[in-house]
Amino acid sequence: MHRKLIAGVSGVLTAASLVAMAGGDRECSPAPRAFPTAWLPQDLSAFEGGEVAPRHVRLVMADEGPMFVPAPDDSDHYLRTVAVLACFDPENPPSAEVMAWMEENLYAGGLSNDSGWGDNYQLGTRWSPGSQGDPYTISWSFVPDGLSISSGTGEPVGPSQLFAKMDTRWARATWIGYFQNCFDRWAAVSGTTYLRVTASGVDWDDGASWGTSGNDTTRGDVRISAKPIDGLNGILAYNYFPQNGDMVLDSGDMTGSSNFFSLTNSARFLRNVVQHEHGHGLGFNHVCPANSQKLMEPFISTAYDGVRHDDIRGAQRHYGDIAEPDNTAATANTLIGTVAVGSNITLGTVPAPLTGTSPANSSTLSIDANGEQDYFKFAVGSTPILVNVTVTPQGLNYANYSQTSACNTTTNNTNSLSMANLAIQVIDKNTTTVLAEASAAAIGLAESVASVLISPAGDFFVRVYETDSPTQSQLYTLNIVGSAAATLSASDGTFNDRVRLTWTSVPNAGTYSVRRNTTNNYDTSTQIATGLAGLTYDDFSAAASTTYHYWVTTTQGSGTNRPISNPDTGFRTGSPPPGSFSLVSPADGSLGIELTPTLSWSVSSDATTYTVRIADNPSLTSPLFTQSGVASTSFIVPGGVLTKCTEYYWGVQAVNSTATTNSSPLSWYFETFRPADFDGSGFVDIEDYSLFIFYFELGDDLADFDGSGFVDIEDFSSFVQAFEDGC
Repeated sequence: MHRKLIAGVSGVLTAASLVAMAGGDRECSPAPRAFPTAWLPQDLSAFEGGEVAPRHVRLVMADEGPMFVPAPDDSDHYLRTVAVLACFDPENPPSAEVMAWMEENLYAGGLSNDSGWGDNYQLGTRWSPGSQGDPYTISWSFVPDGLSISSGTGEPVGPSQLFAKMDTRWARATWIGYFQNCFDRWAAVSGTTYLRVTASGVDWDDGASWGTSGNDTTRGDVRISAKPIDGLNGILAYNYFPQNGDMVLDSGDMTGSSNFFSLTNSARFLRNVVQHEHGHGLGFNHVCPANSQKLMEPFISTAYDGVRHDDIRGAQRHYGDIAEPDNTAATANTLIGTVAVGSNITLGTVPAPLTGTSPANSSTLSIDANGEQDYFKFAVGSTPILVNVTVTPQGLNYANYSQTSACNTTTNNTNSLSMANLAIQVIDKNTTTVLAEASAAAIGLAESVASVLISPAGDFFVRVYETDSPTQSQLYTLNIVGSAAATLSASDGTFNDRVRLTWTSVPNAGTYSVRRNTTNNYDTSTQIATGLAGLTYDDFSAAASTTYHYWVTTTQGSGTNRPISNPDTGFRTGSPPPGSFSLVSPADGSLGIELTPTLSWSVSSDATTYTVRIADNPSLTSPLFTQSGVASTSFIVPGGVLTKCTEYYWGVQAVNSTATTNSSPLSWYFETFRPADFDGSGFVDIEDYSLFIFYFELGDDLADFDGSGFVDIEDFSSFVQAFEDGC
């Protein structure tokens, strides 16, 4: 909720700021009445001093030039000495003197800068609390028809007519959807988030008096109304700057023949006006030249749909990009997701607008100014990968000037491709160790790191930052590509005195190390070699007929040793380990298994005995039952081990004097029978209930559920209890 200061009847100063937008290809404010809607102090020096003159005058255009006409004593208009931007008709503009006075006093008076038209991208103030580049959430609402809307450009006070006017052109859901699209579009390219609010049961807000602060529940921070301003064309709308942001549309432009009501390109004219006006509500001033390249130009254009490159840059300077807040590893965004072999992920692509195309050379990501940095978190699975990461600045050379009456200076003065010298780092899971970085390219050029080894599984980070002291936003896109790291092979019985390891090289790697374990567990493995410059290693310490899991690790940059691939198993001859074998029965996923089933598997060569394990997890850790020394390839589970309606996992190990080999797969699962599964479908459902009732009513022995030898009420009770238990 934000405090909005409004003028009282005594004419105290207001904190509102407003901007008007021209209709058609017209500049703003209707001609020949250059400033029919601005009440000015008779003594301009008093205005410049921030005081209200005791008597008010109205600025009008006469044949002989601009004149100040006394205002009536009972005028309900009041002087706004803050940031009023009028737009001018190019065919009959006011004199250069009047326009200059307006620019210097009416508009500049309410801005925080000294220029009168703002800084780069022509920025005014932003919503607070928050600093430049911080994301912000804004609520918005429509006011109810009939709400009295005070004068913003000097036009008469009048009731809002928004719903009455818009409902004559579109179904309400349609035109509200167009407004929603305008806010969604700003949110899609910046750190703004929007929440539309209404009063209970209606499409408008609670109807609090115009200028009342939002409450984020029944009344928005930004409120939208429509009333007569100056008739058809001329001023289409005006908007207050933060901390107000309210919008007034000209209901005089809402007729069947007006551009406001054009259906072309899904009401692009209307949507561009609303997006433009809300741009002022975000703190953006007009920008020149008027060449249909920027939404915040003072003249409406339908050559494009919504925000353009310069508008995106301004929005991200004020409110950050779509990934904010992401200035630390702890707050890193997760836009990248998981990176695997074959991944090719690009961030920053501007989504397409409702119609037309997105602006070129733009992005939803940026470094908004000096000291900004963006962290991106990405996940990597158990397979080590190499990643290539590239940050590419986005921008172009164009003209960007503060508004003048002519608004036609076209000399390029902004190279948005070179606002910041970007750099990039890939950071380890500990959030501090830099695995790779790049910062040597000249400003305006992409920075890349290639073939960065990422392992073992976990979350890693990309950091994008600047190496100079930018004062404007630098748009960029980020690309990350995943590829296979390396391959590792361990010999299987090729030698009787060693296990030989061979692997492929990793780009930019240091020396290699080898780790070994008798189980597939890297964390508990033992390092058996280090400082290897080549791509081969012979493990002479391997015990005969013992299968080992091997890992080869290396370093890049300042990172620690990391696996270059998944592990491989190897052994040296002696008594060969038991051969591979597979599980046979019951099949994986079997249902309705009795409590003393027969488990069977295929023969393992060189095995002397088998060990059967039953557990409640697929890894068979902490087994519920173990039977070793089984001589055959089948085993009957004894009574008392299994219980009904339960899922179990089972597996077998082939054993000889020197080694143990697990079945392939390691485990299968089955589910023991459910007594209430009367039809044997594997599920307890209504069909079981119906079938039991059928036999029960017949007195059939099949309904002897409790096995008493009689079909009686105890059978029915027992079945119902089992049925309700799903067992």
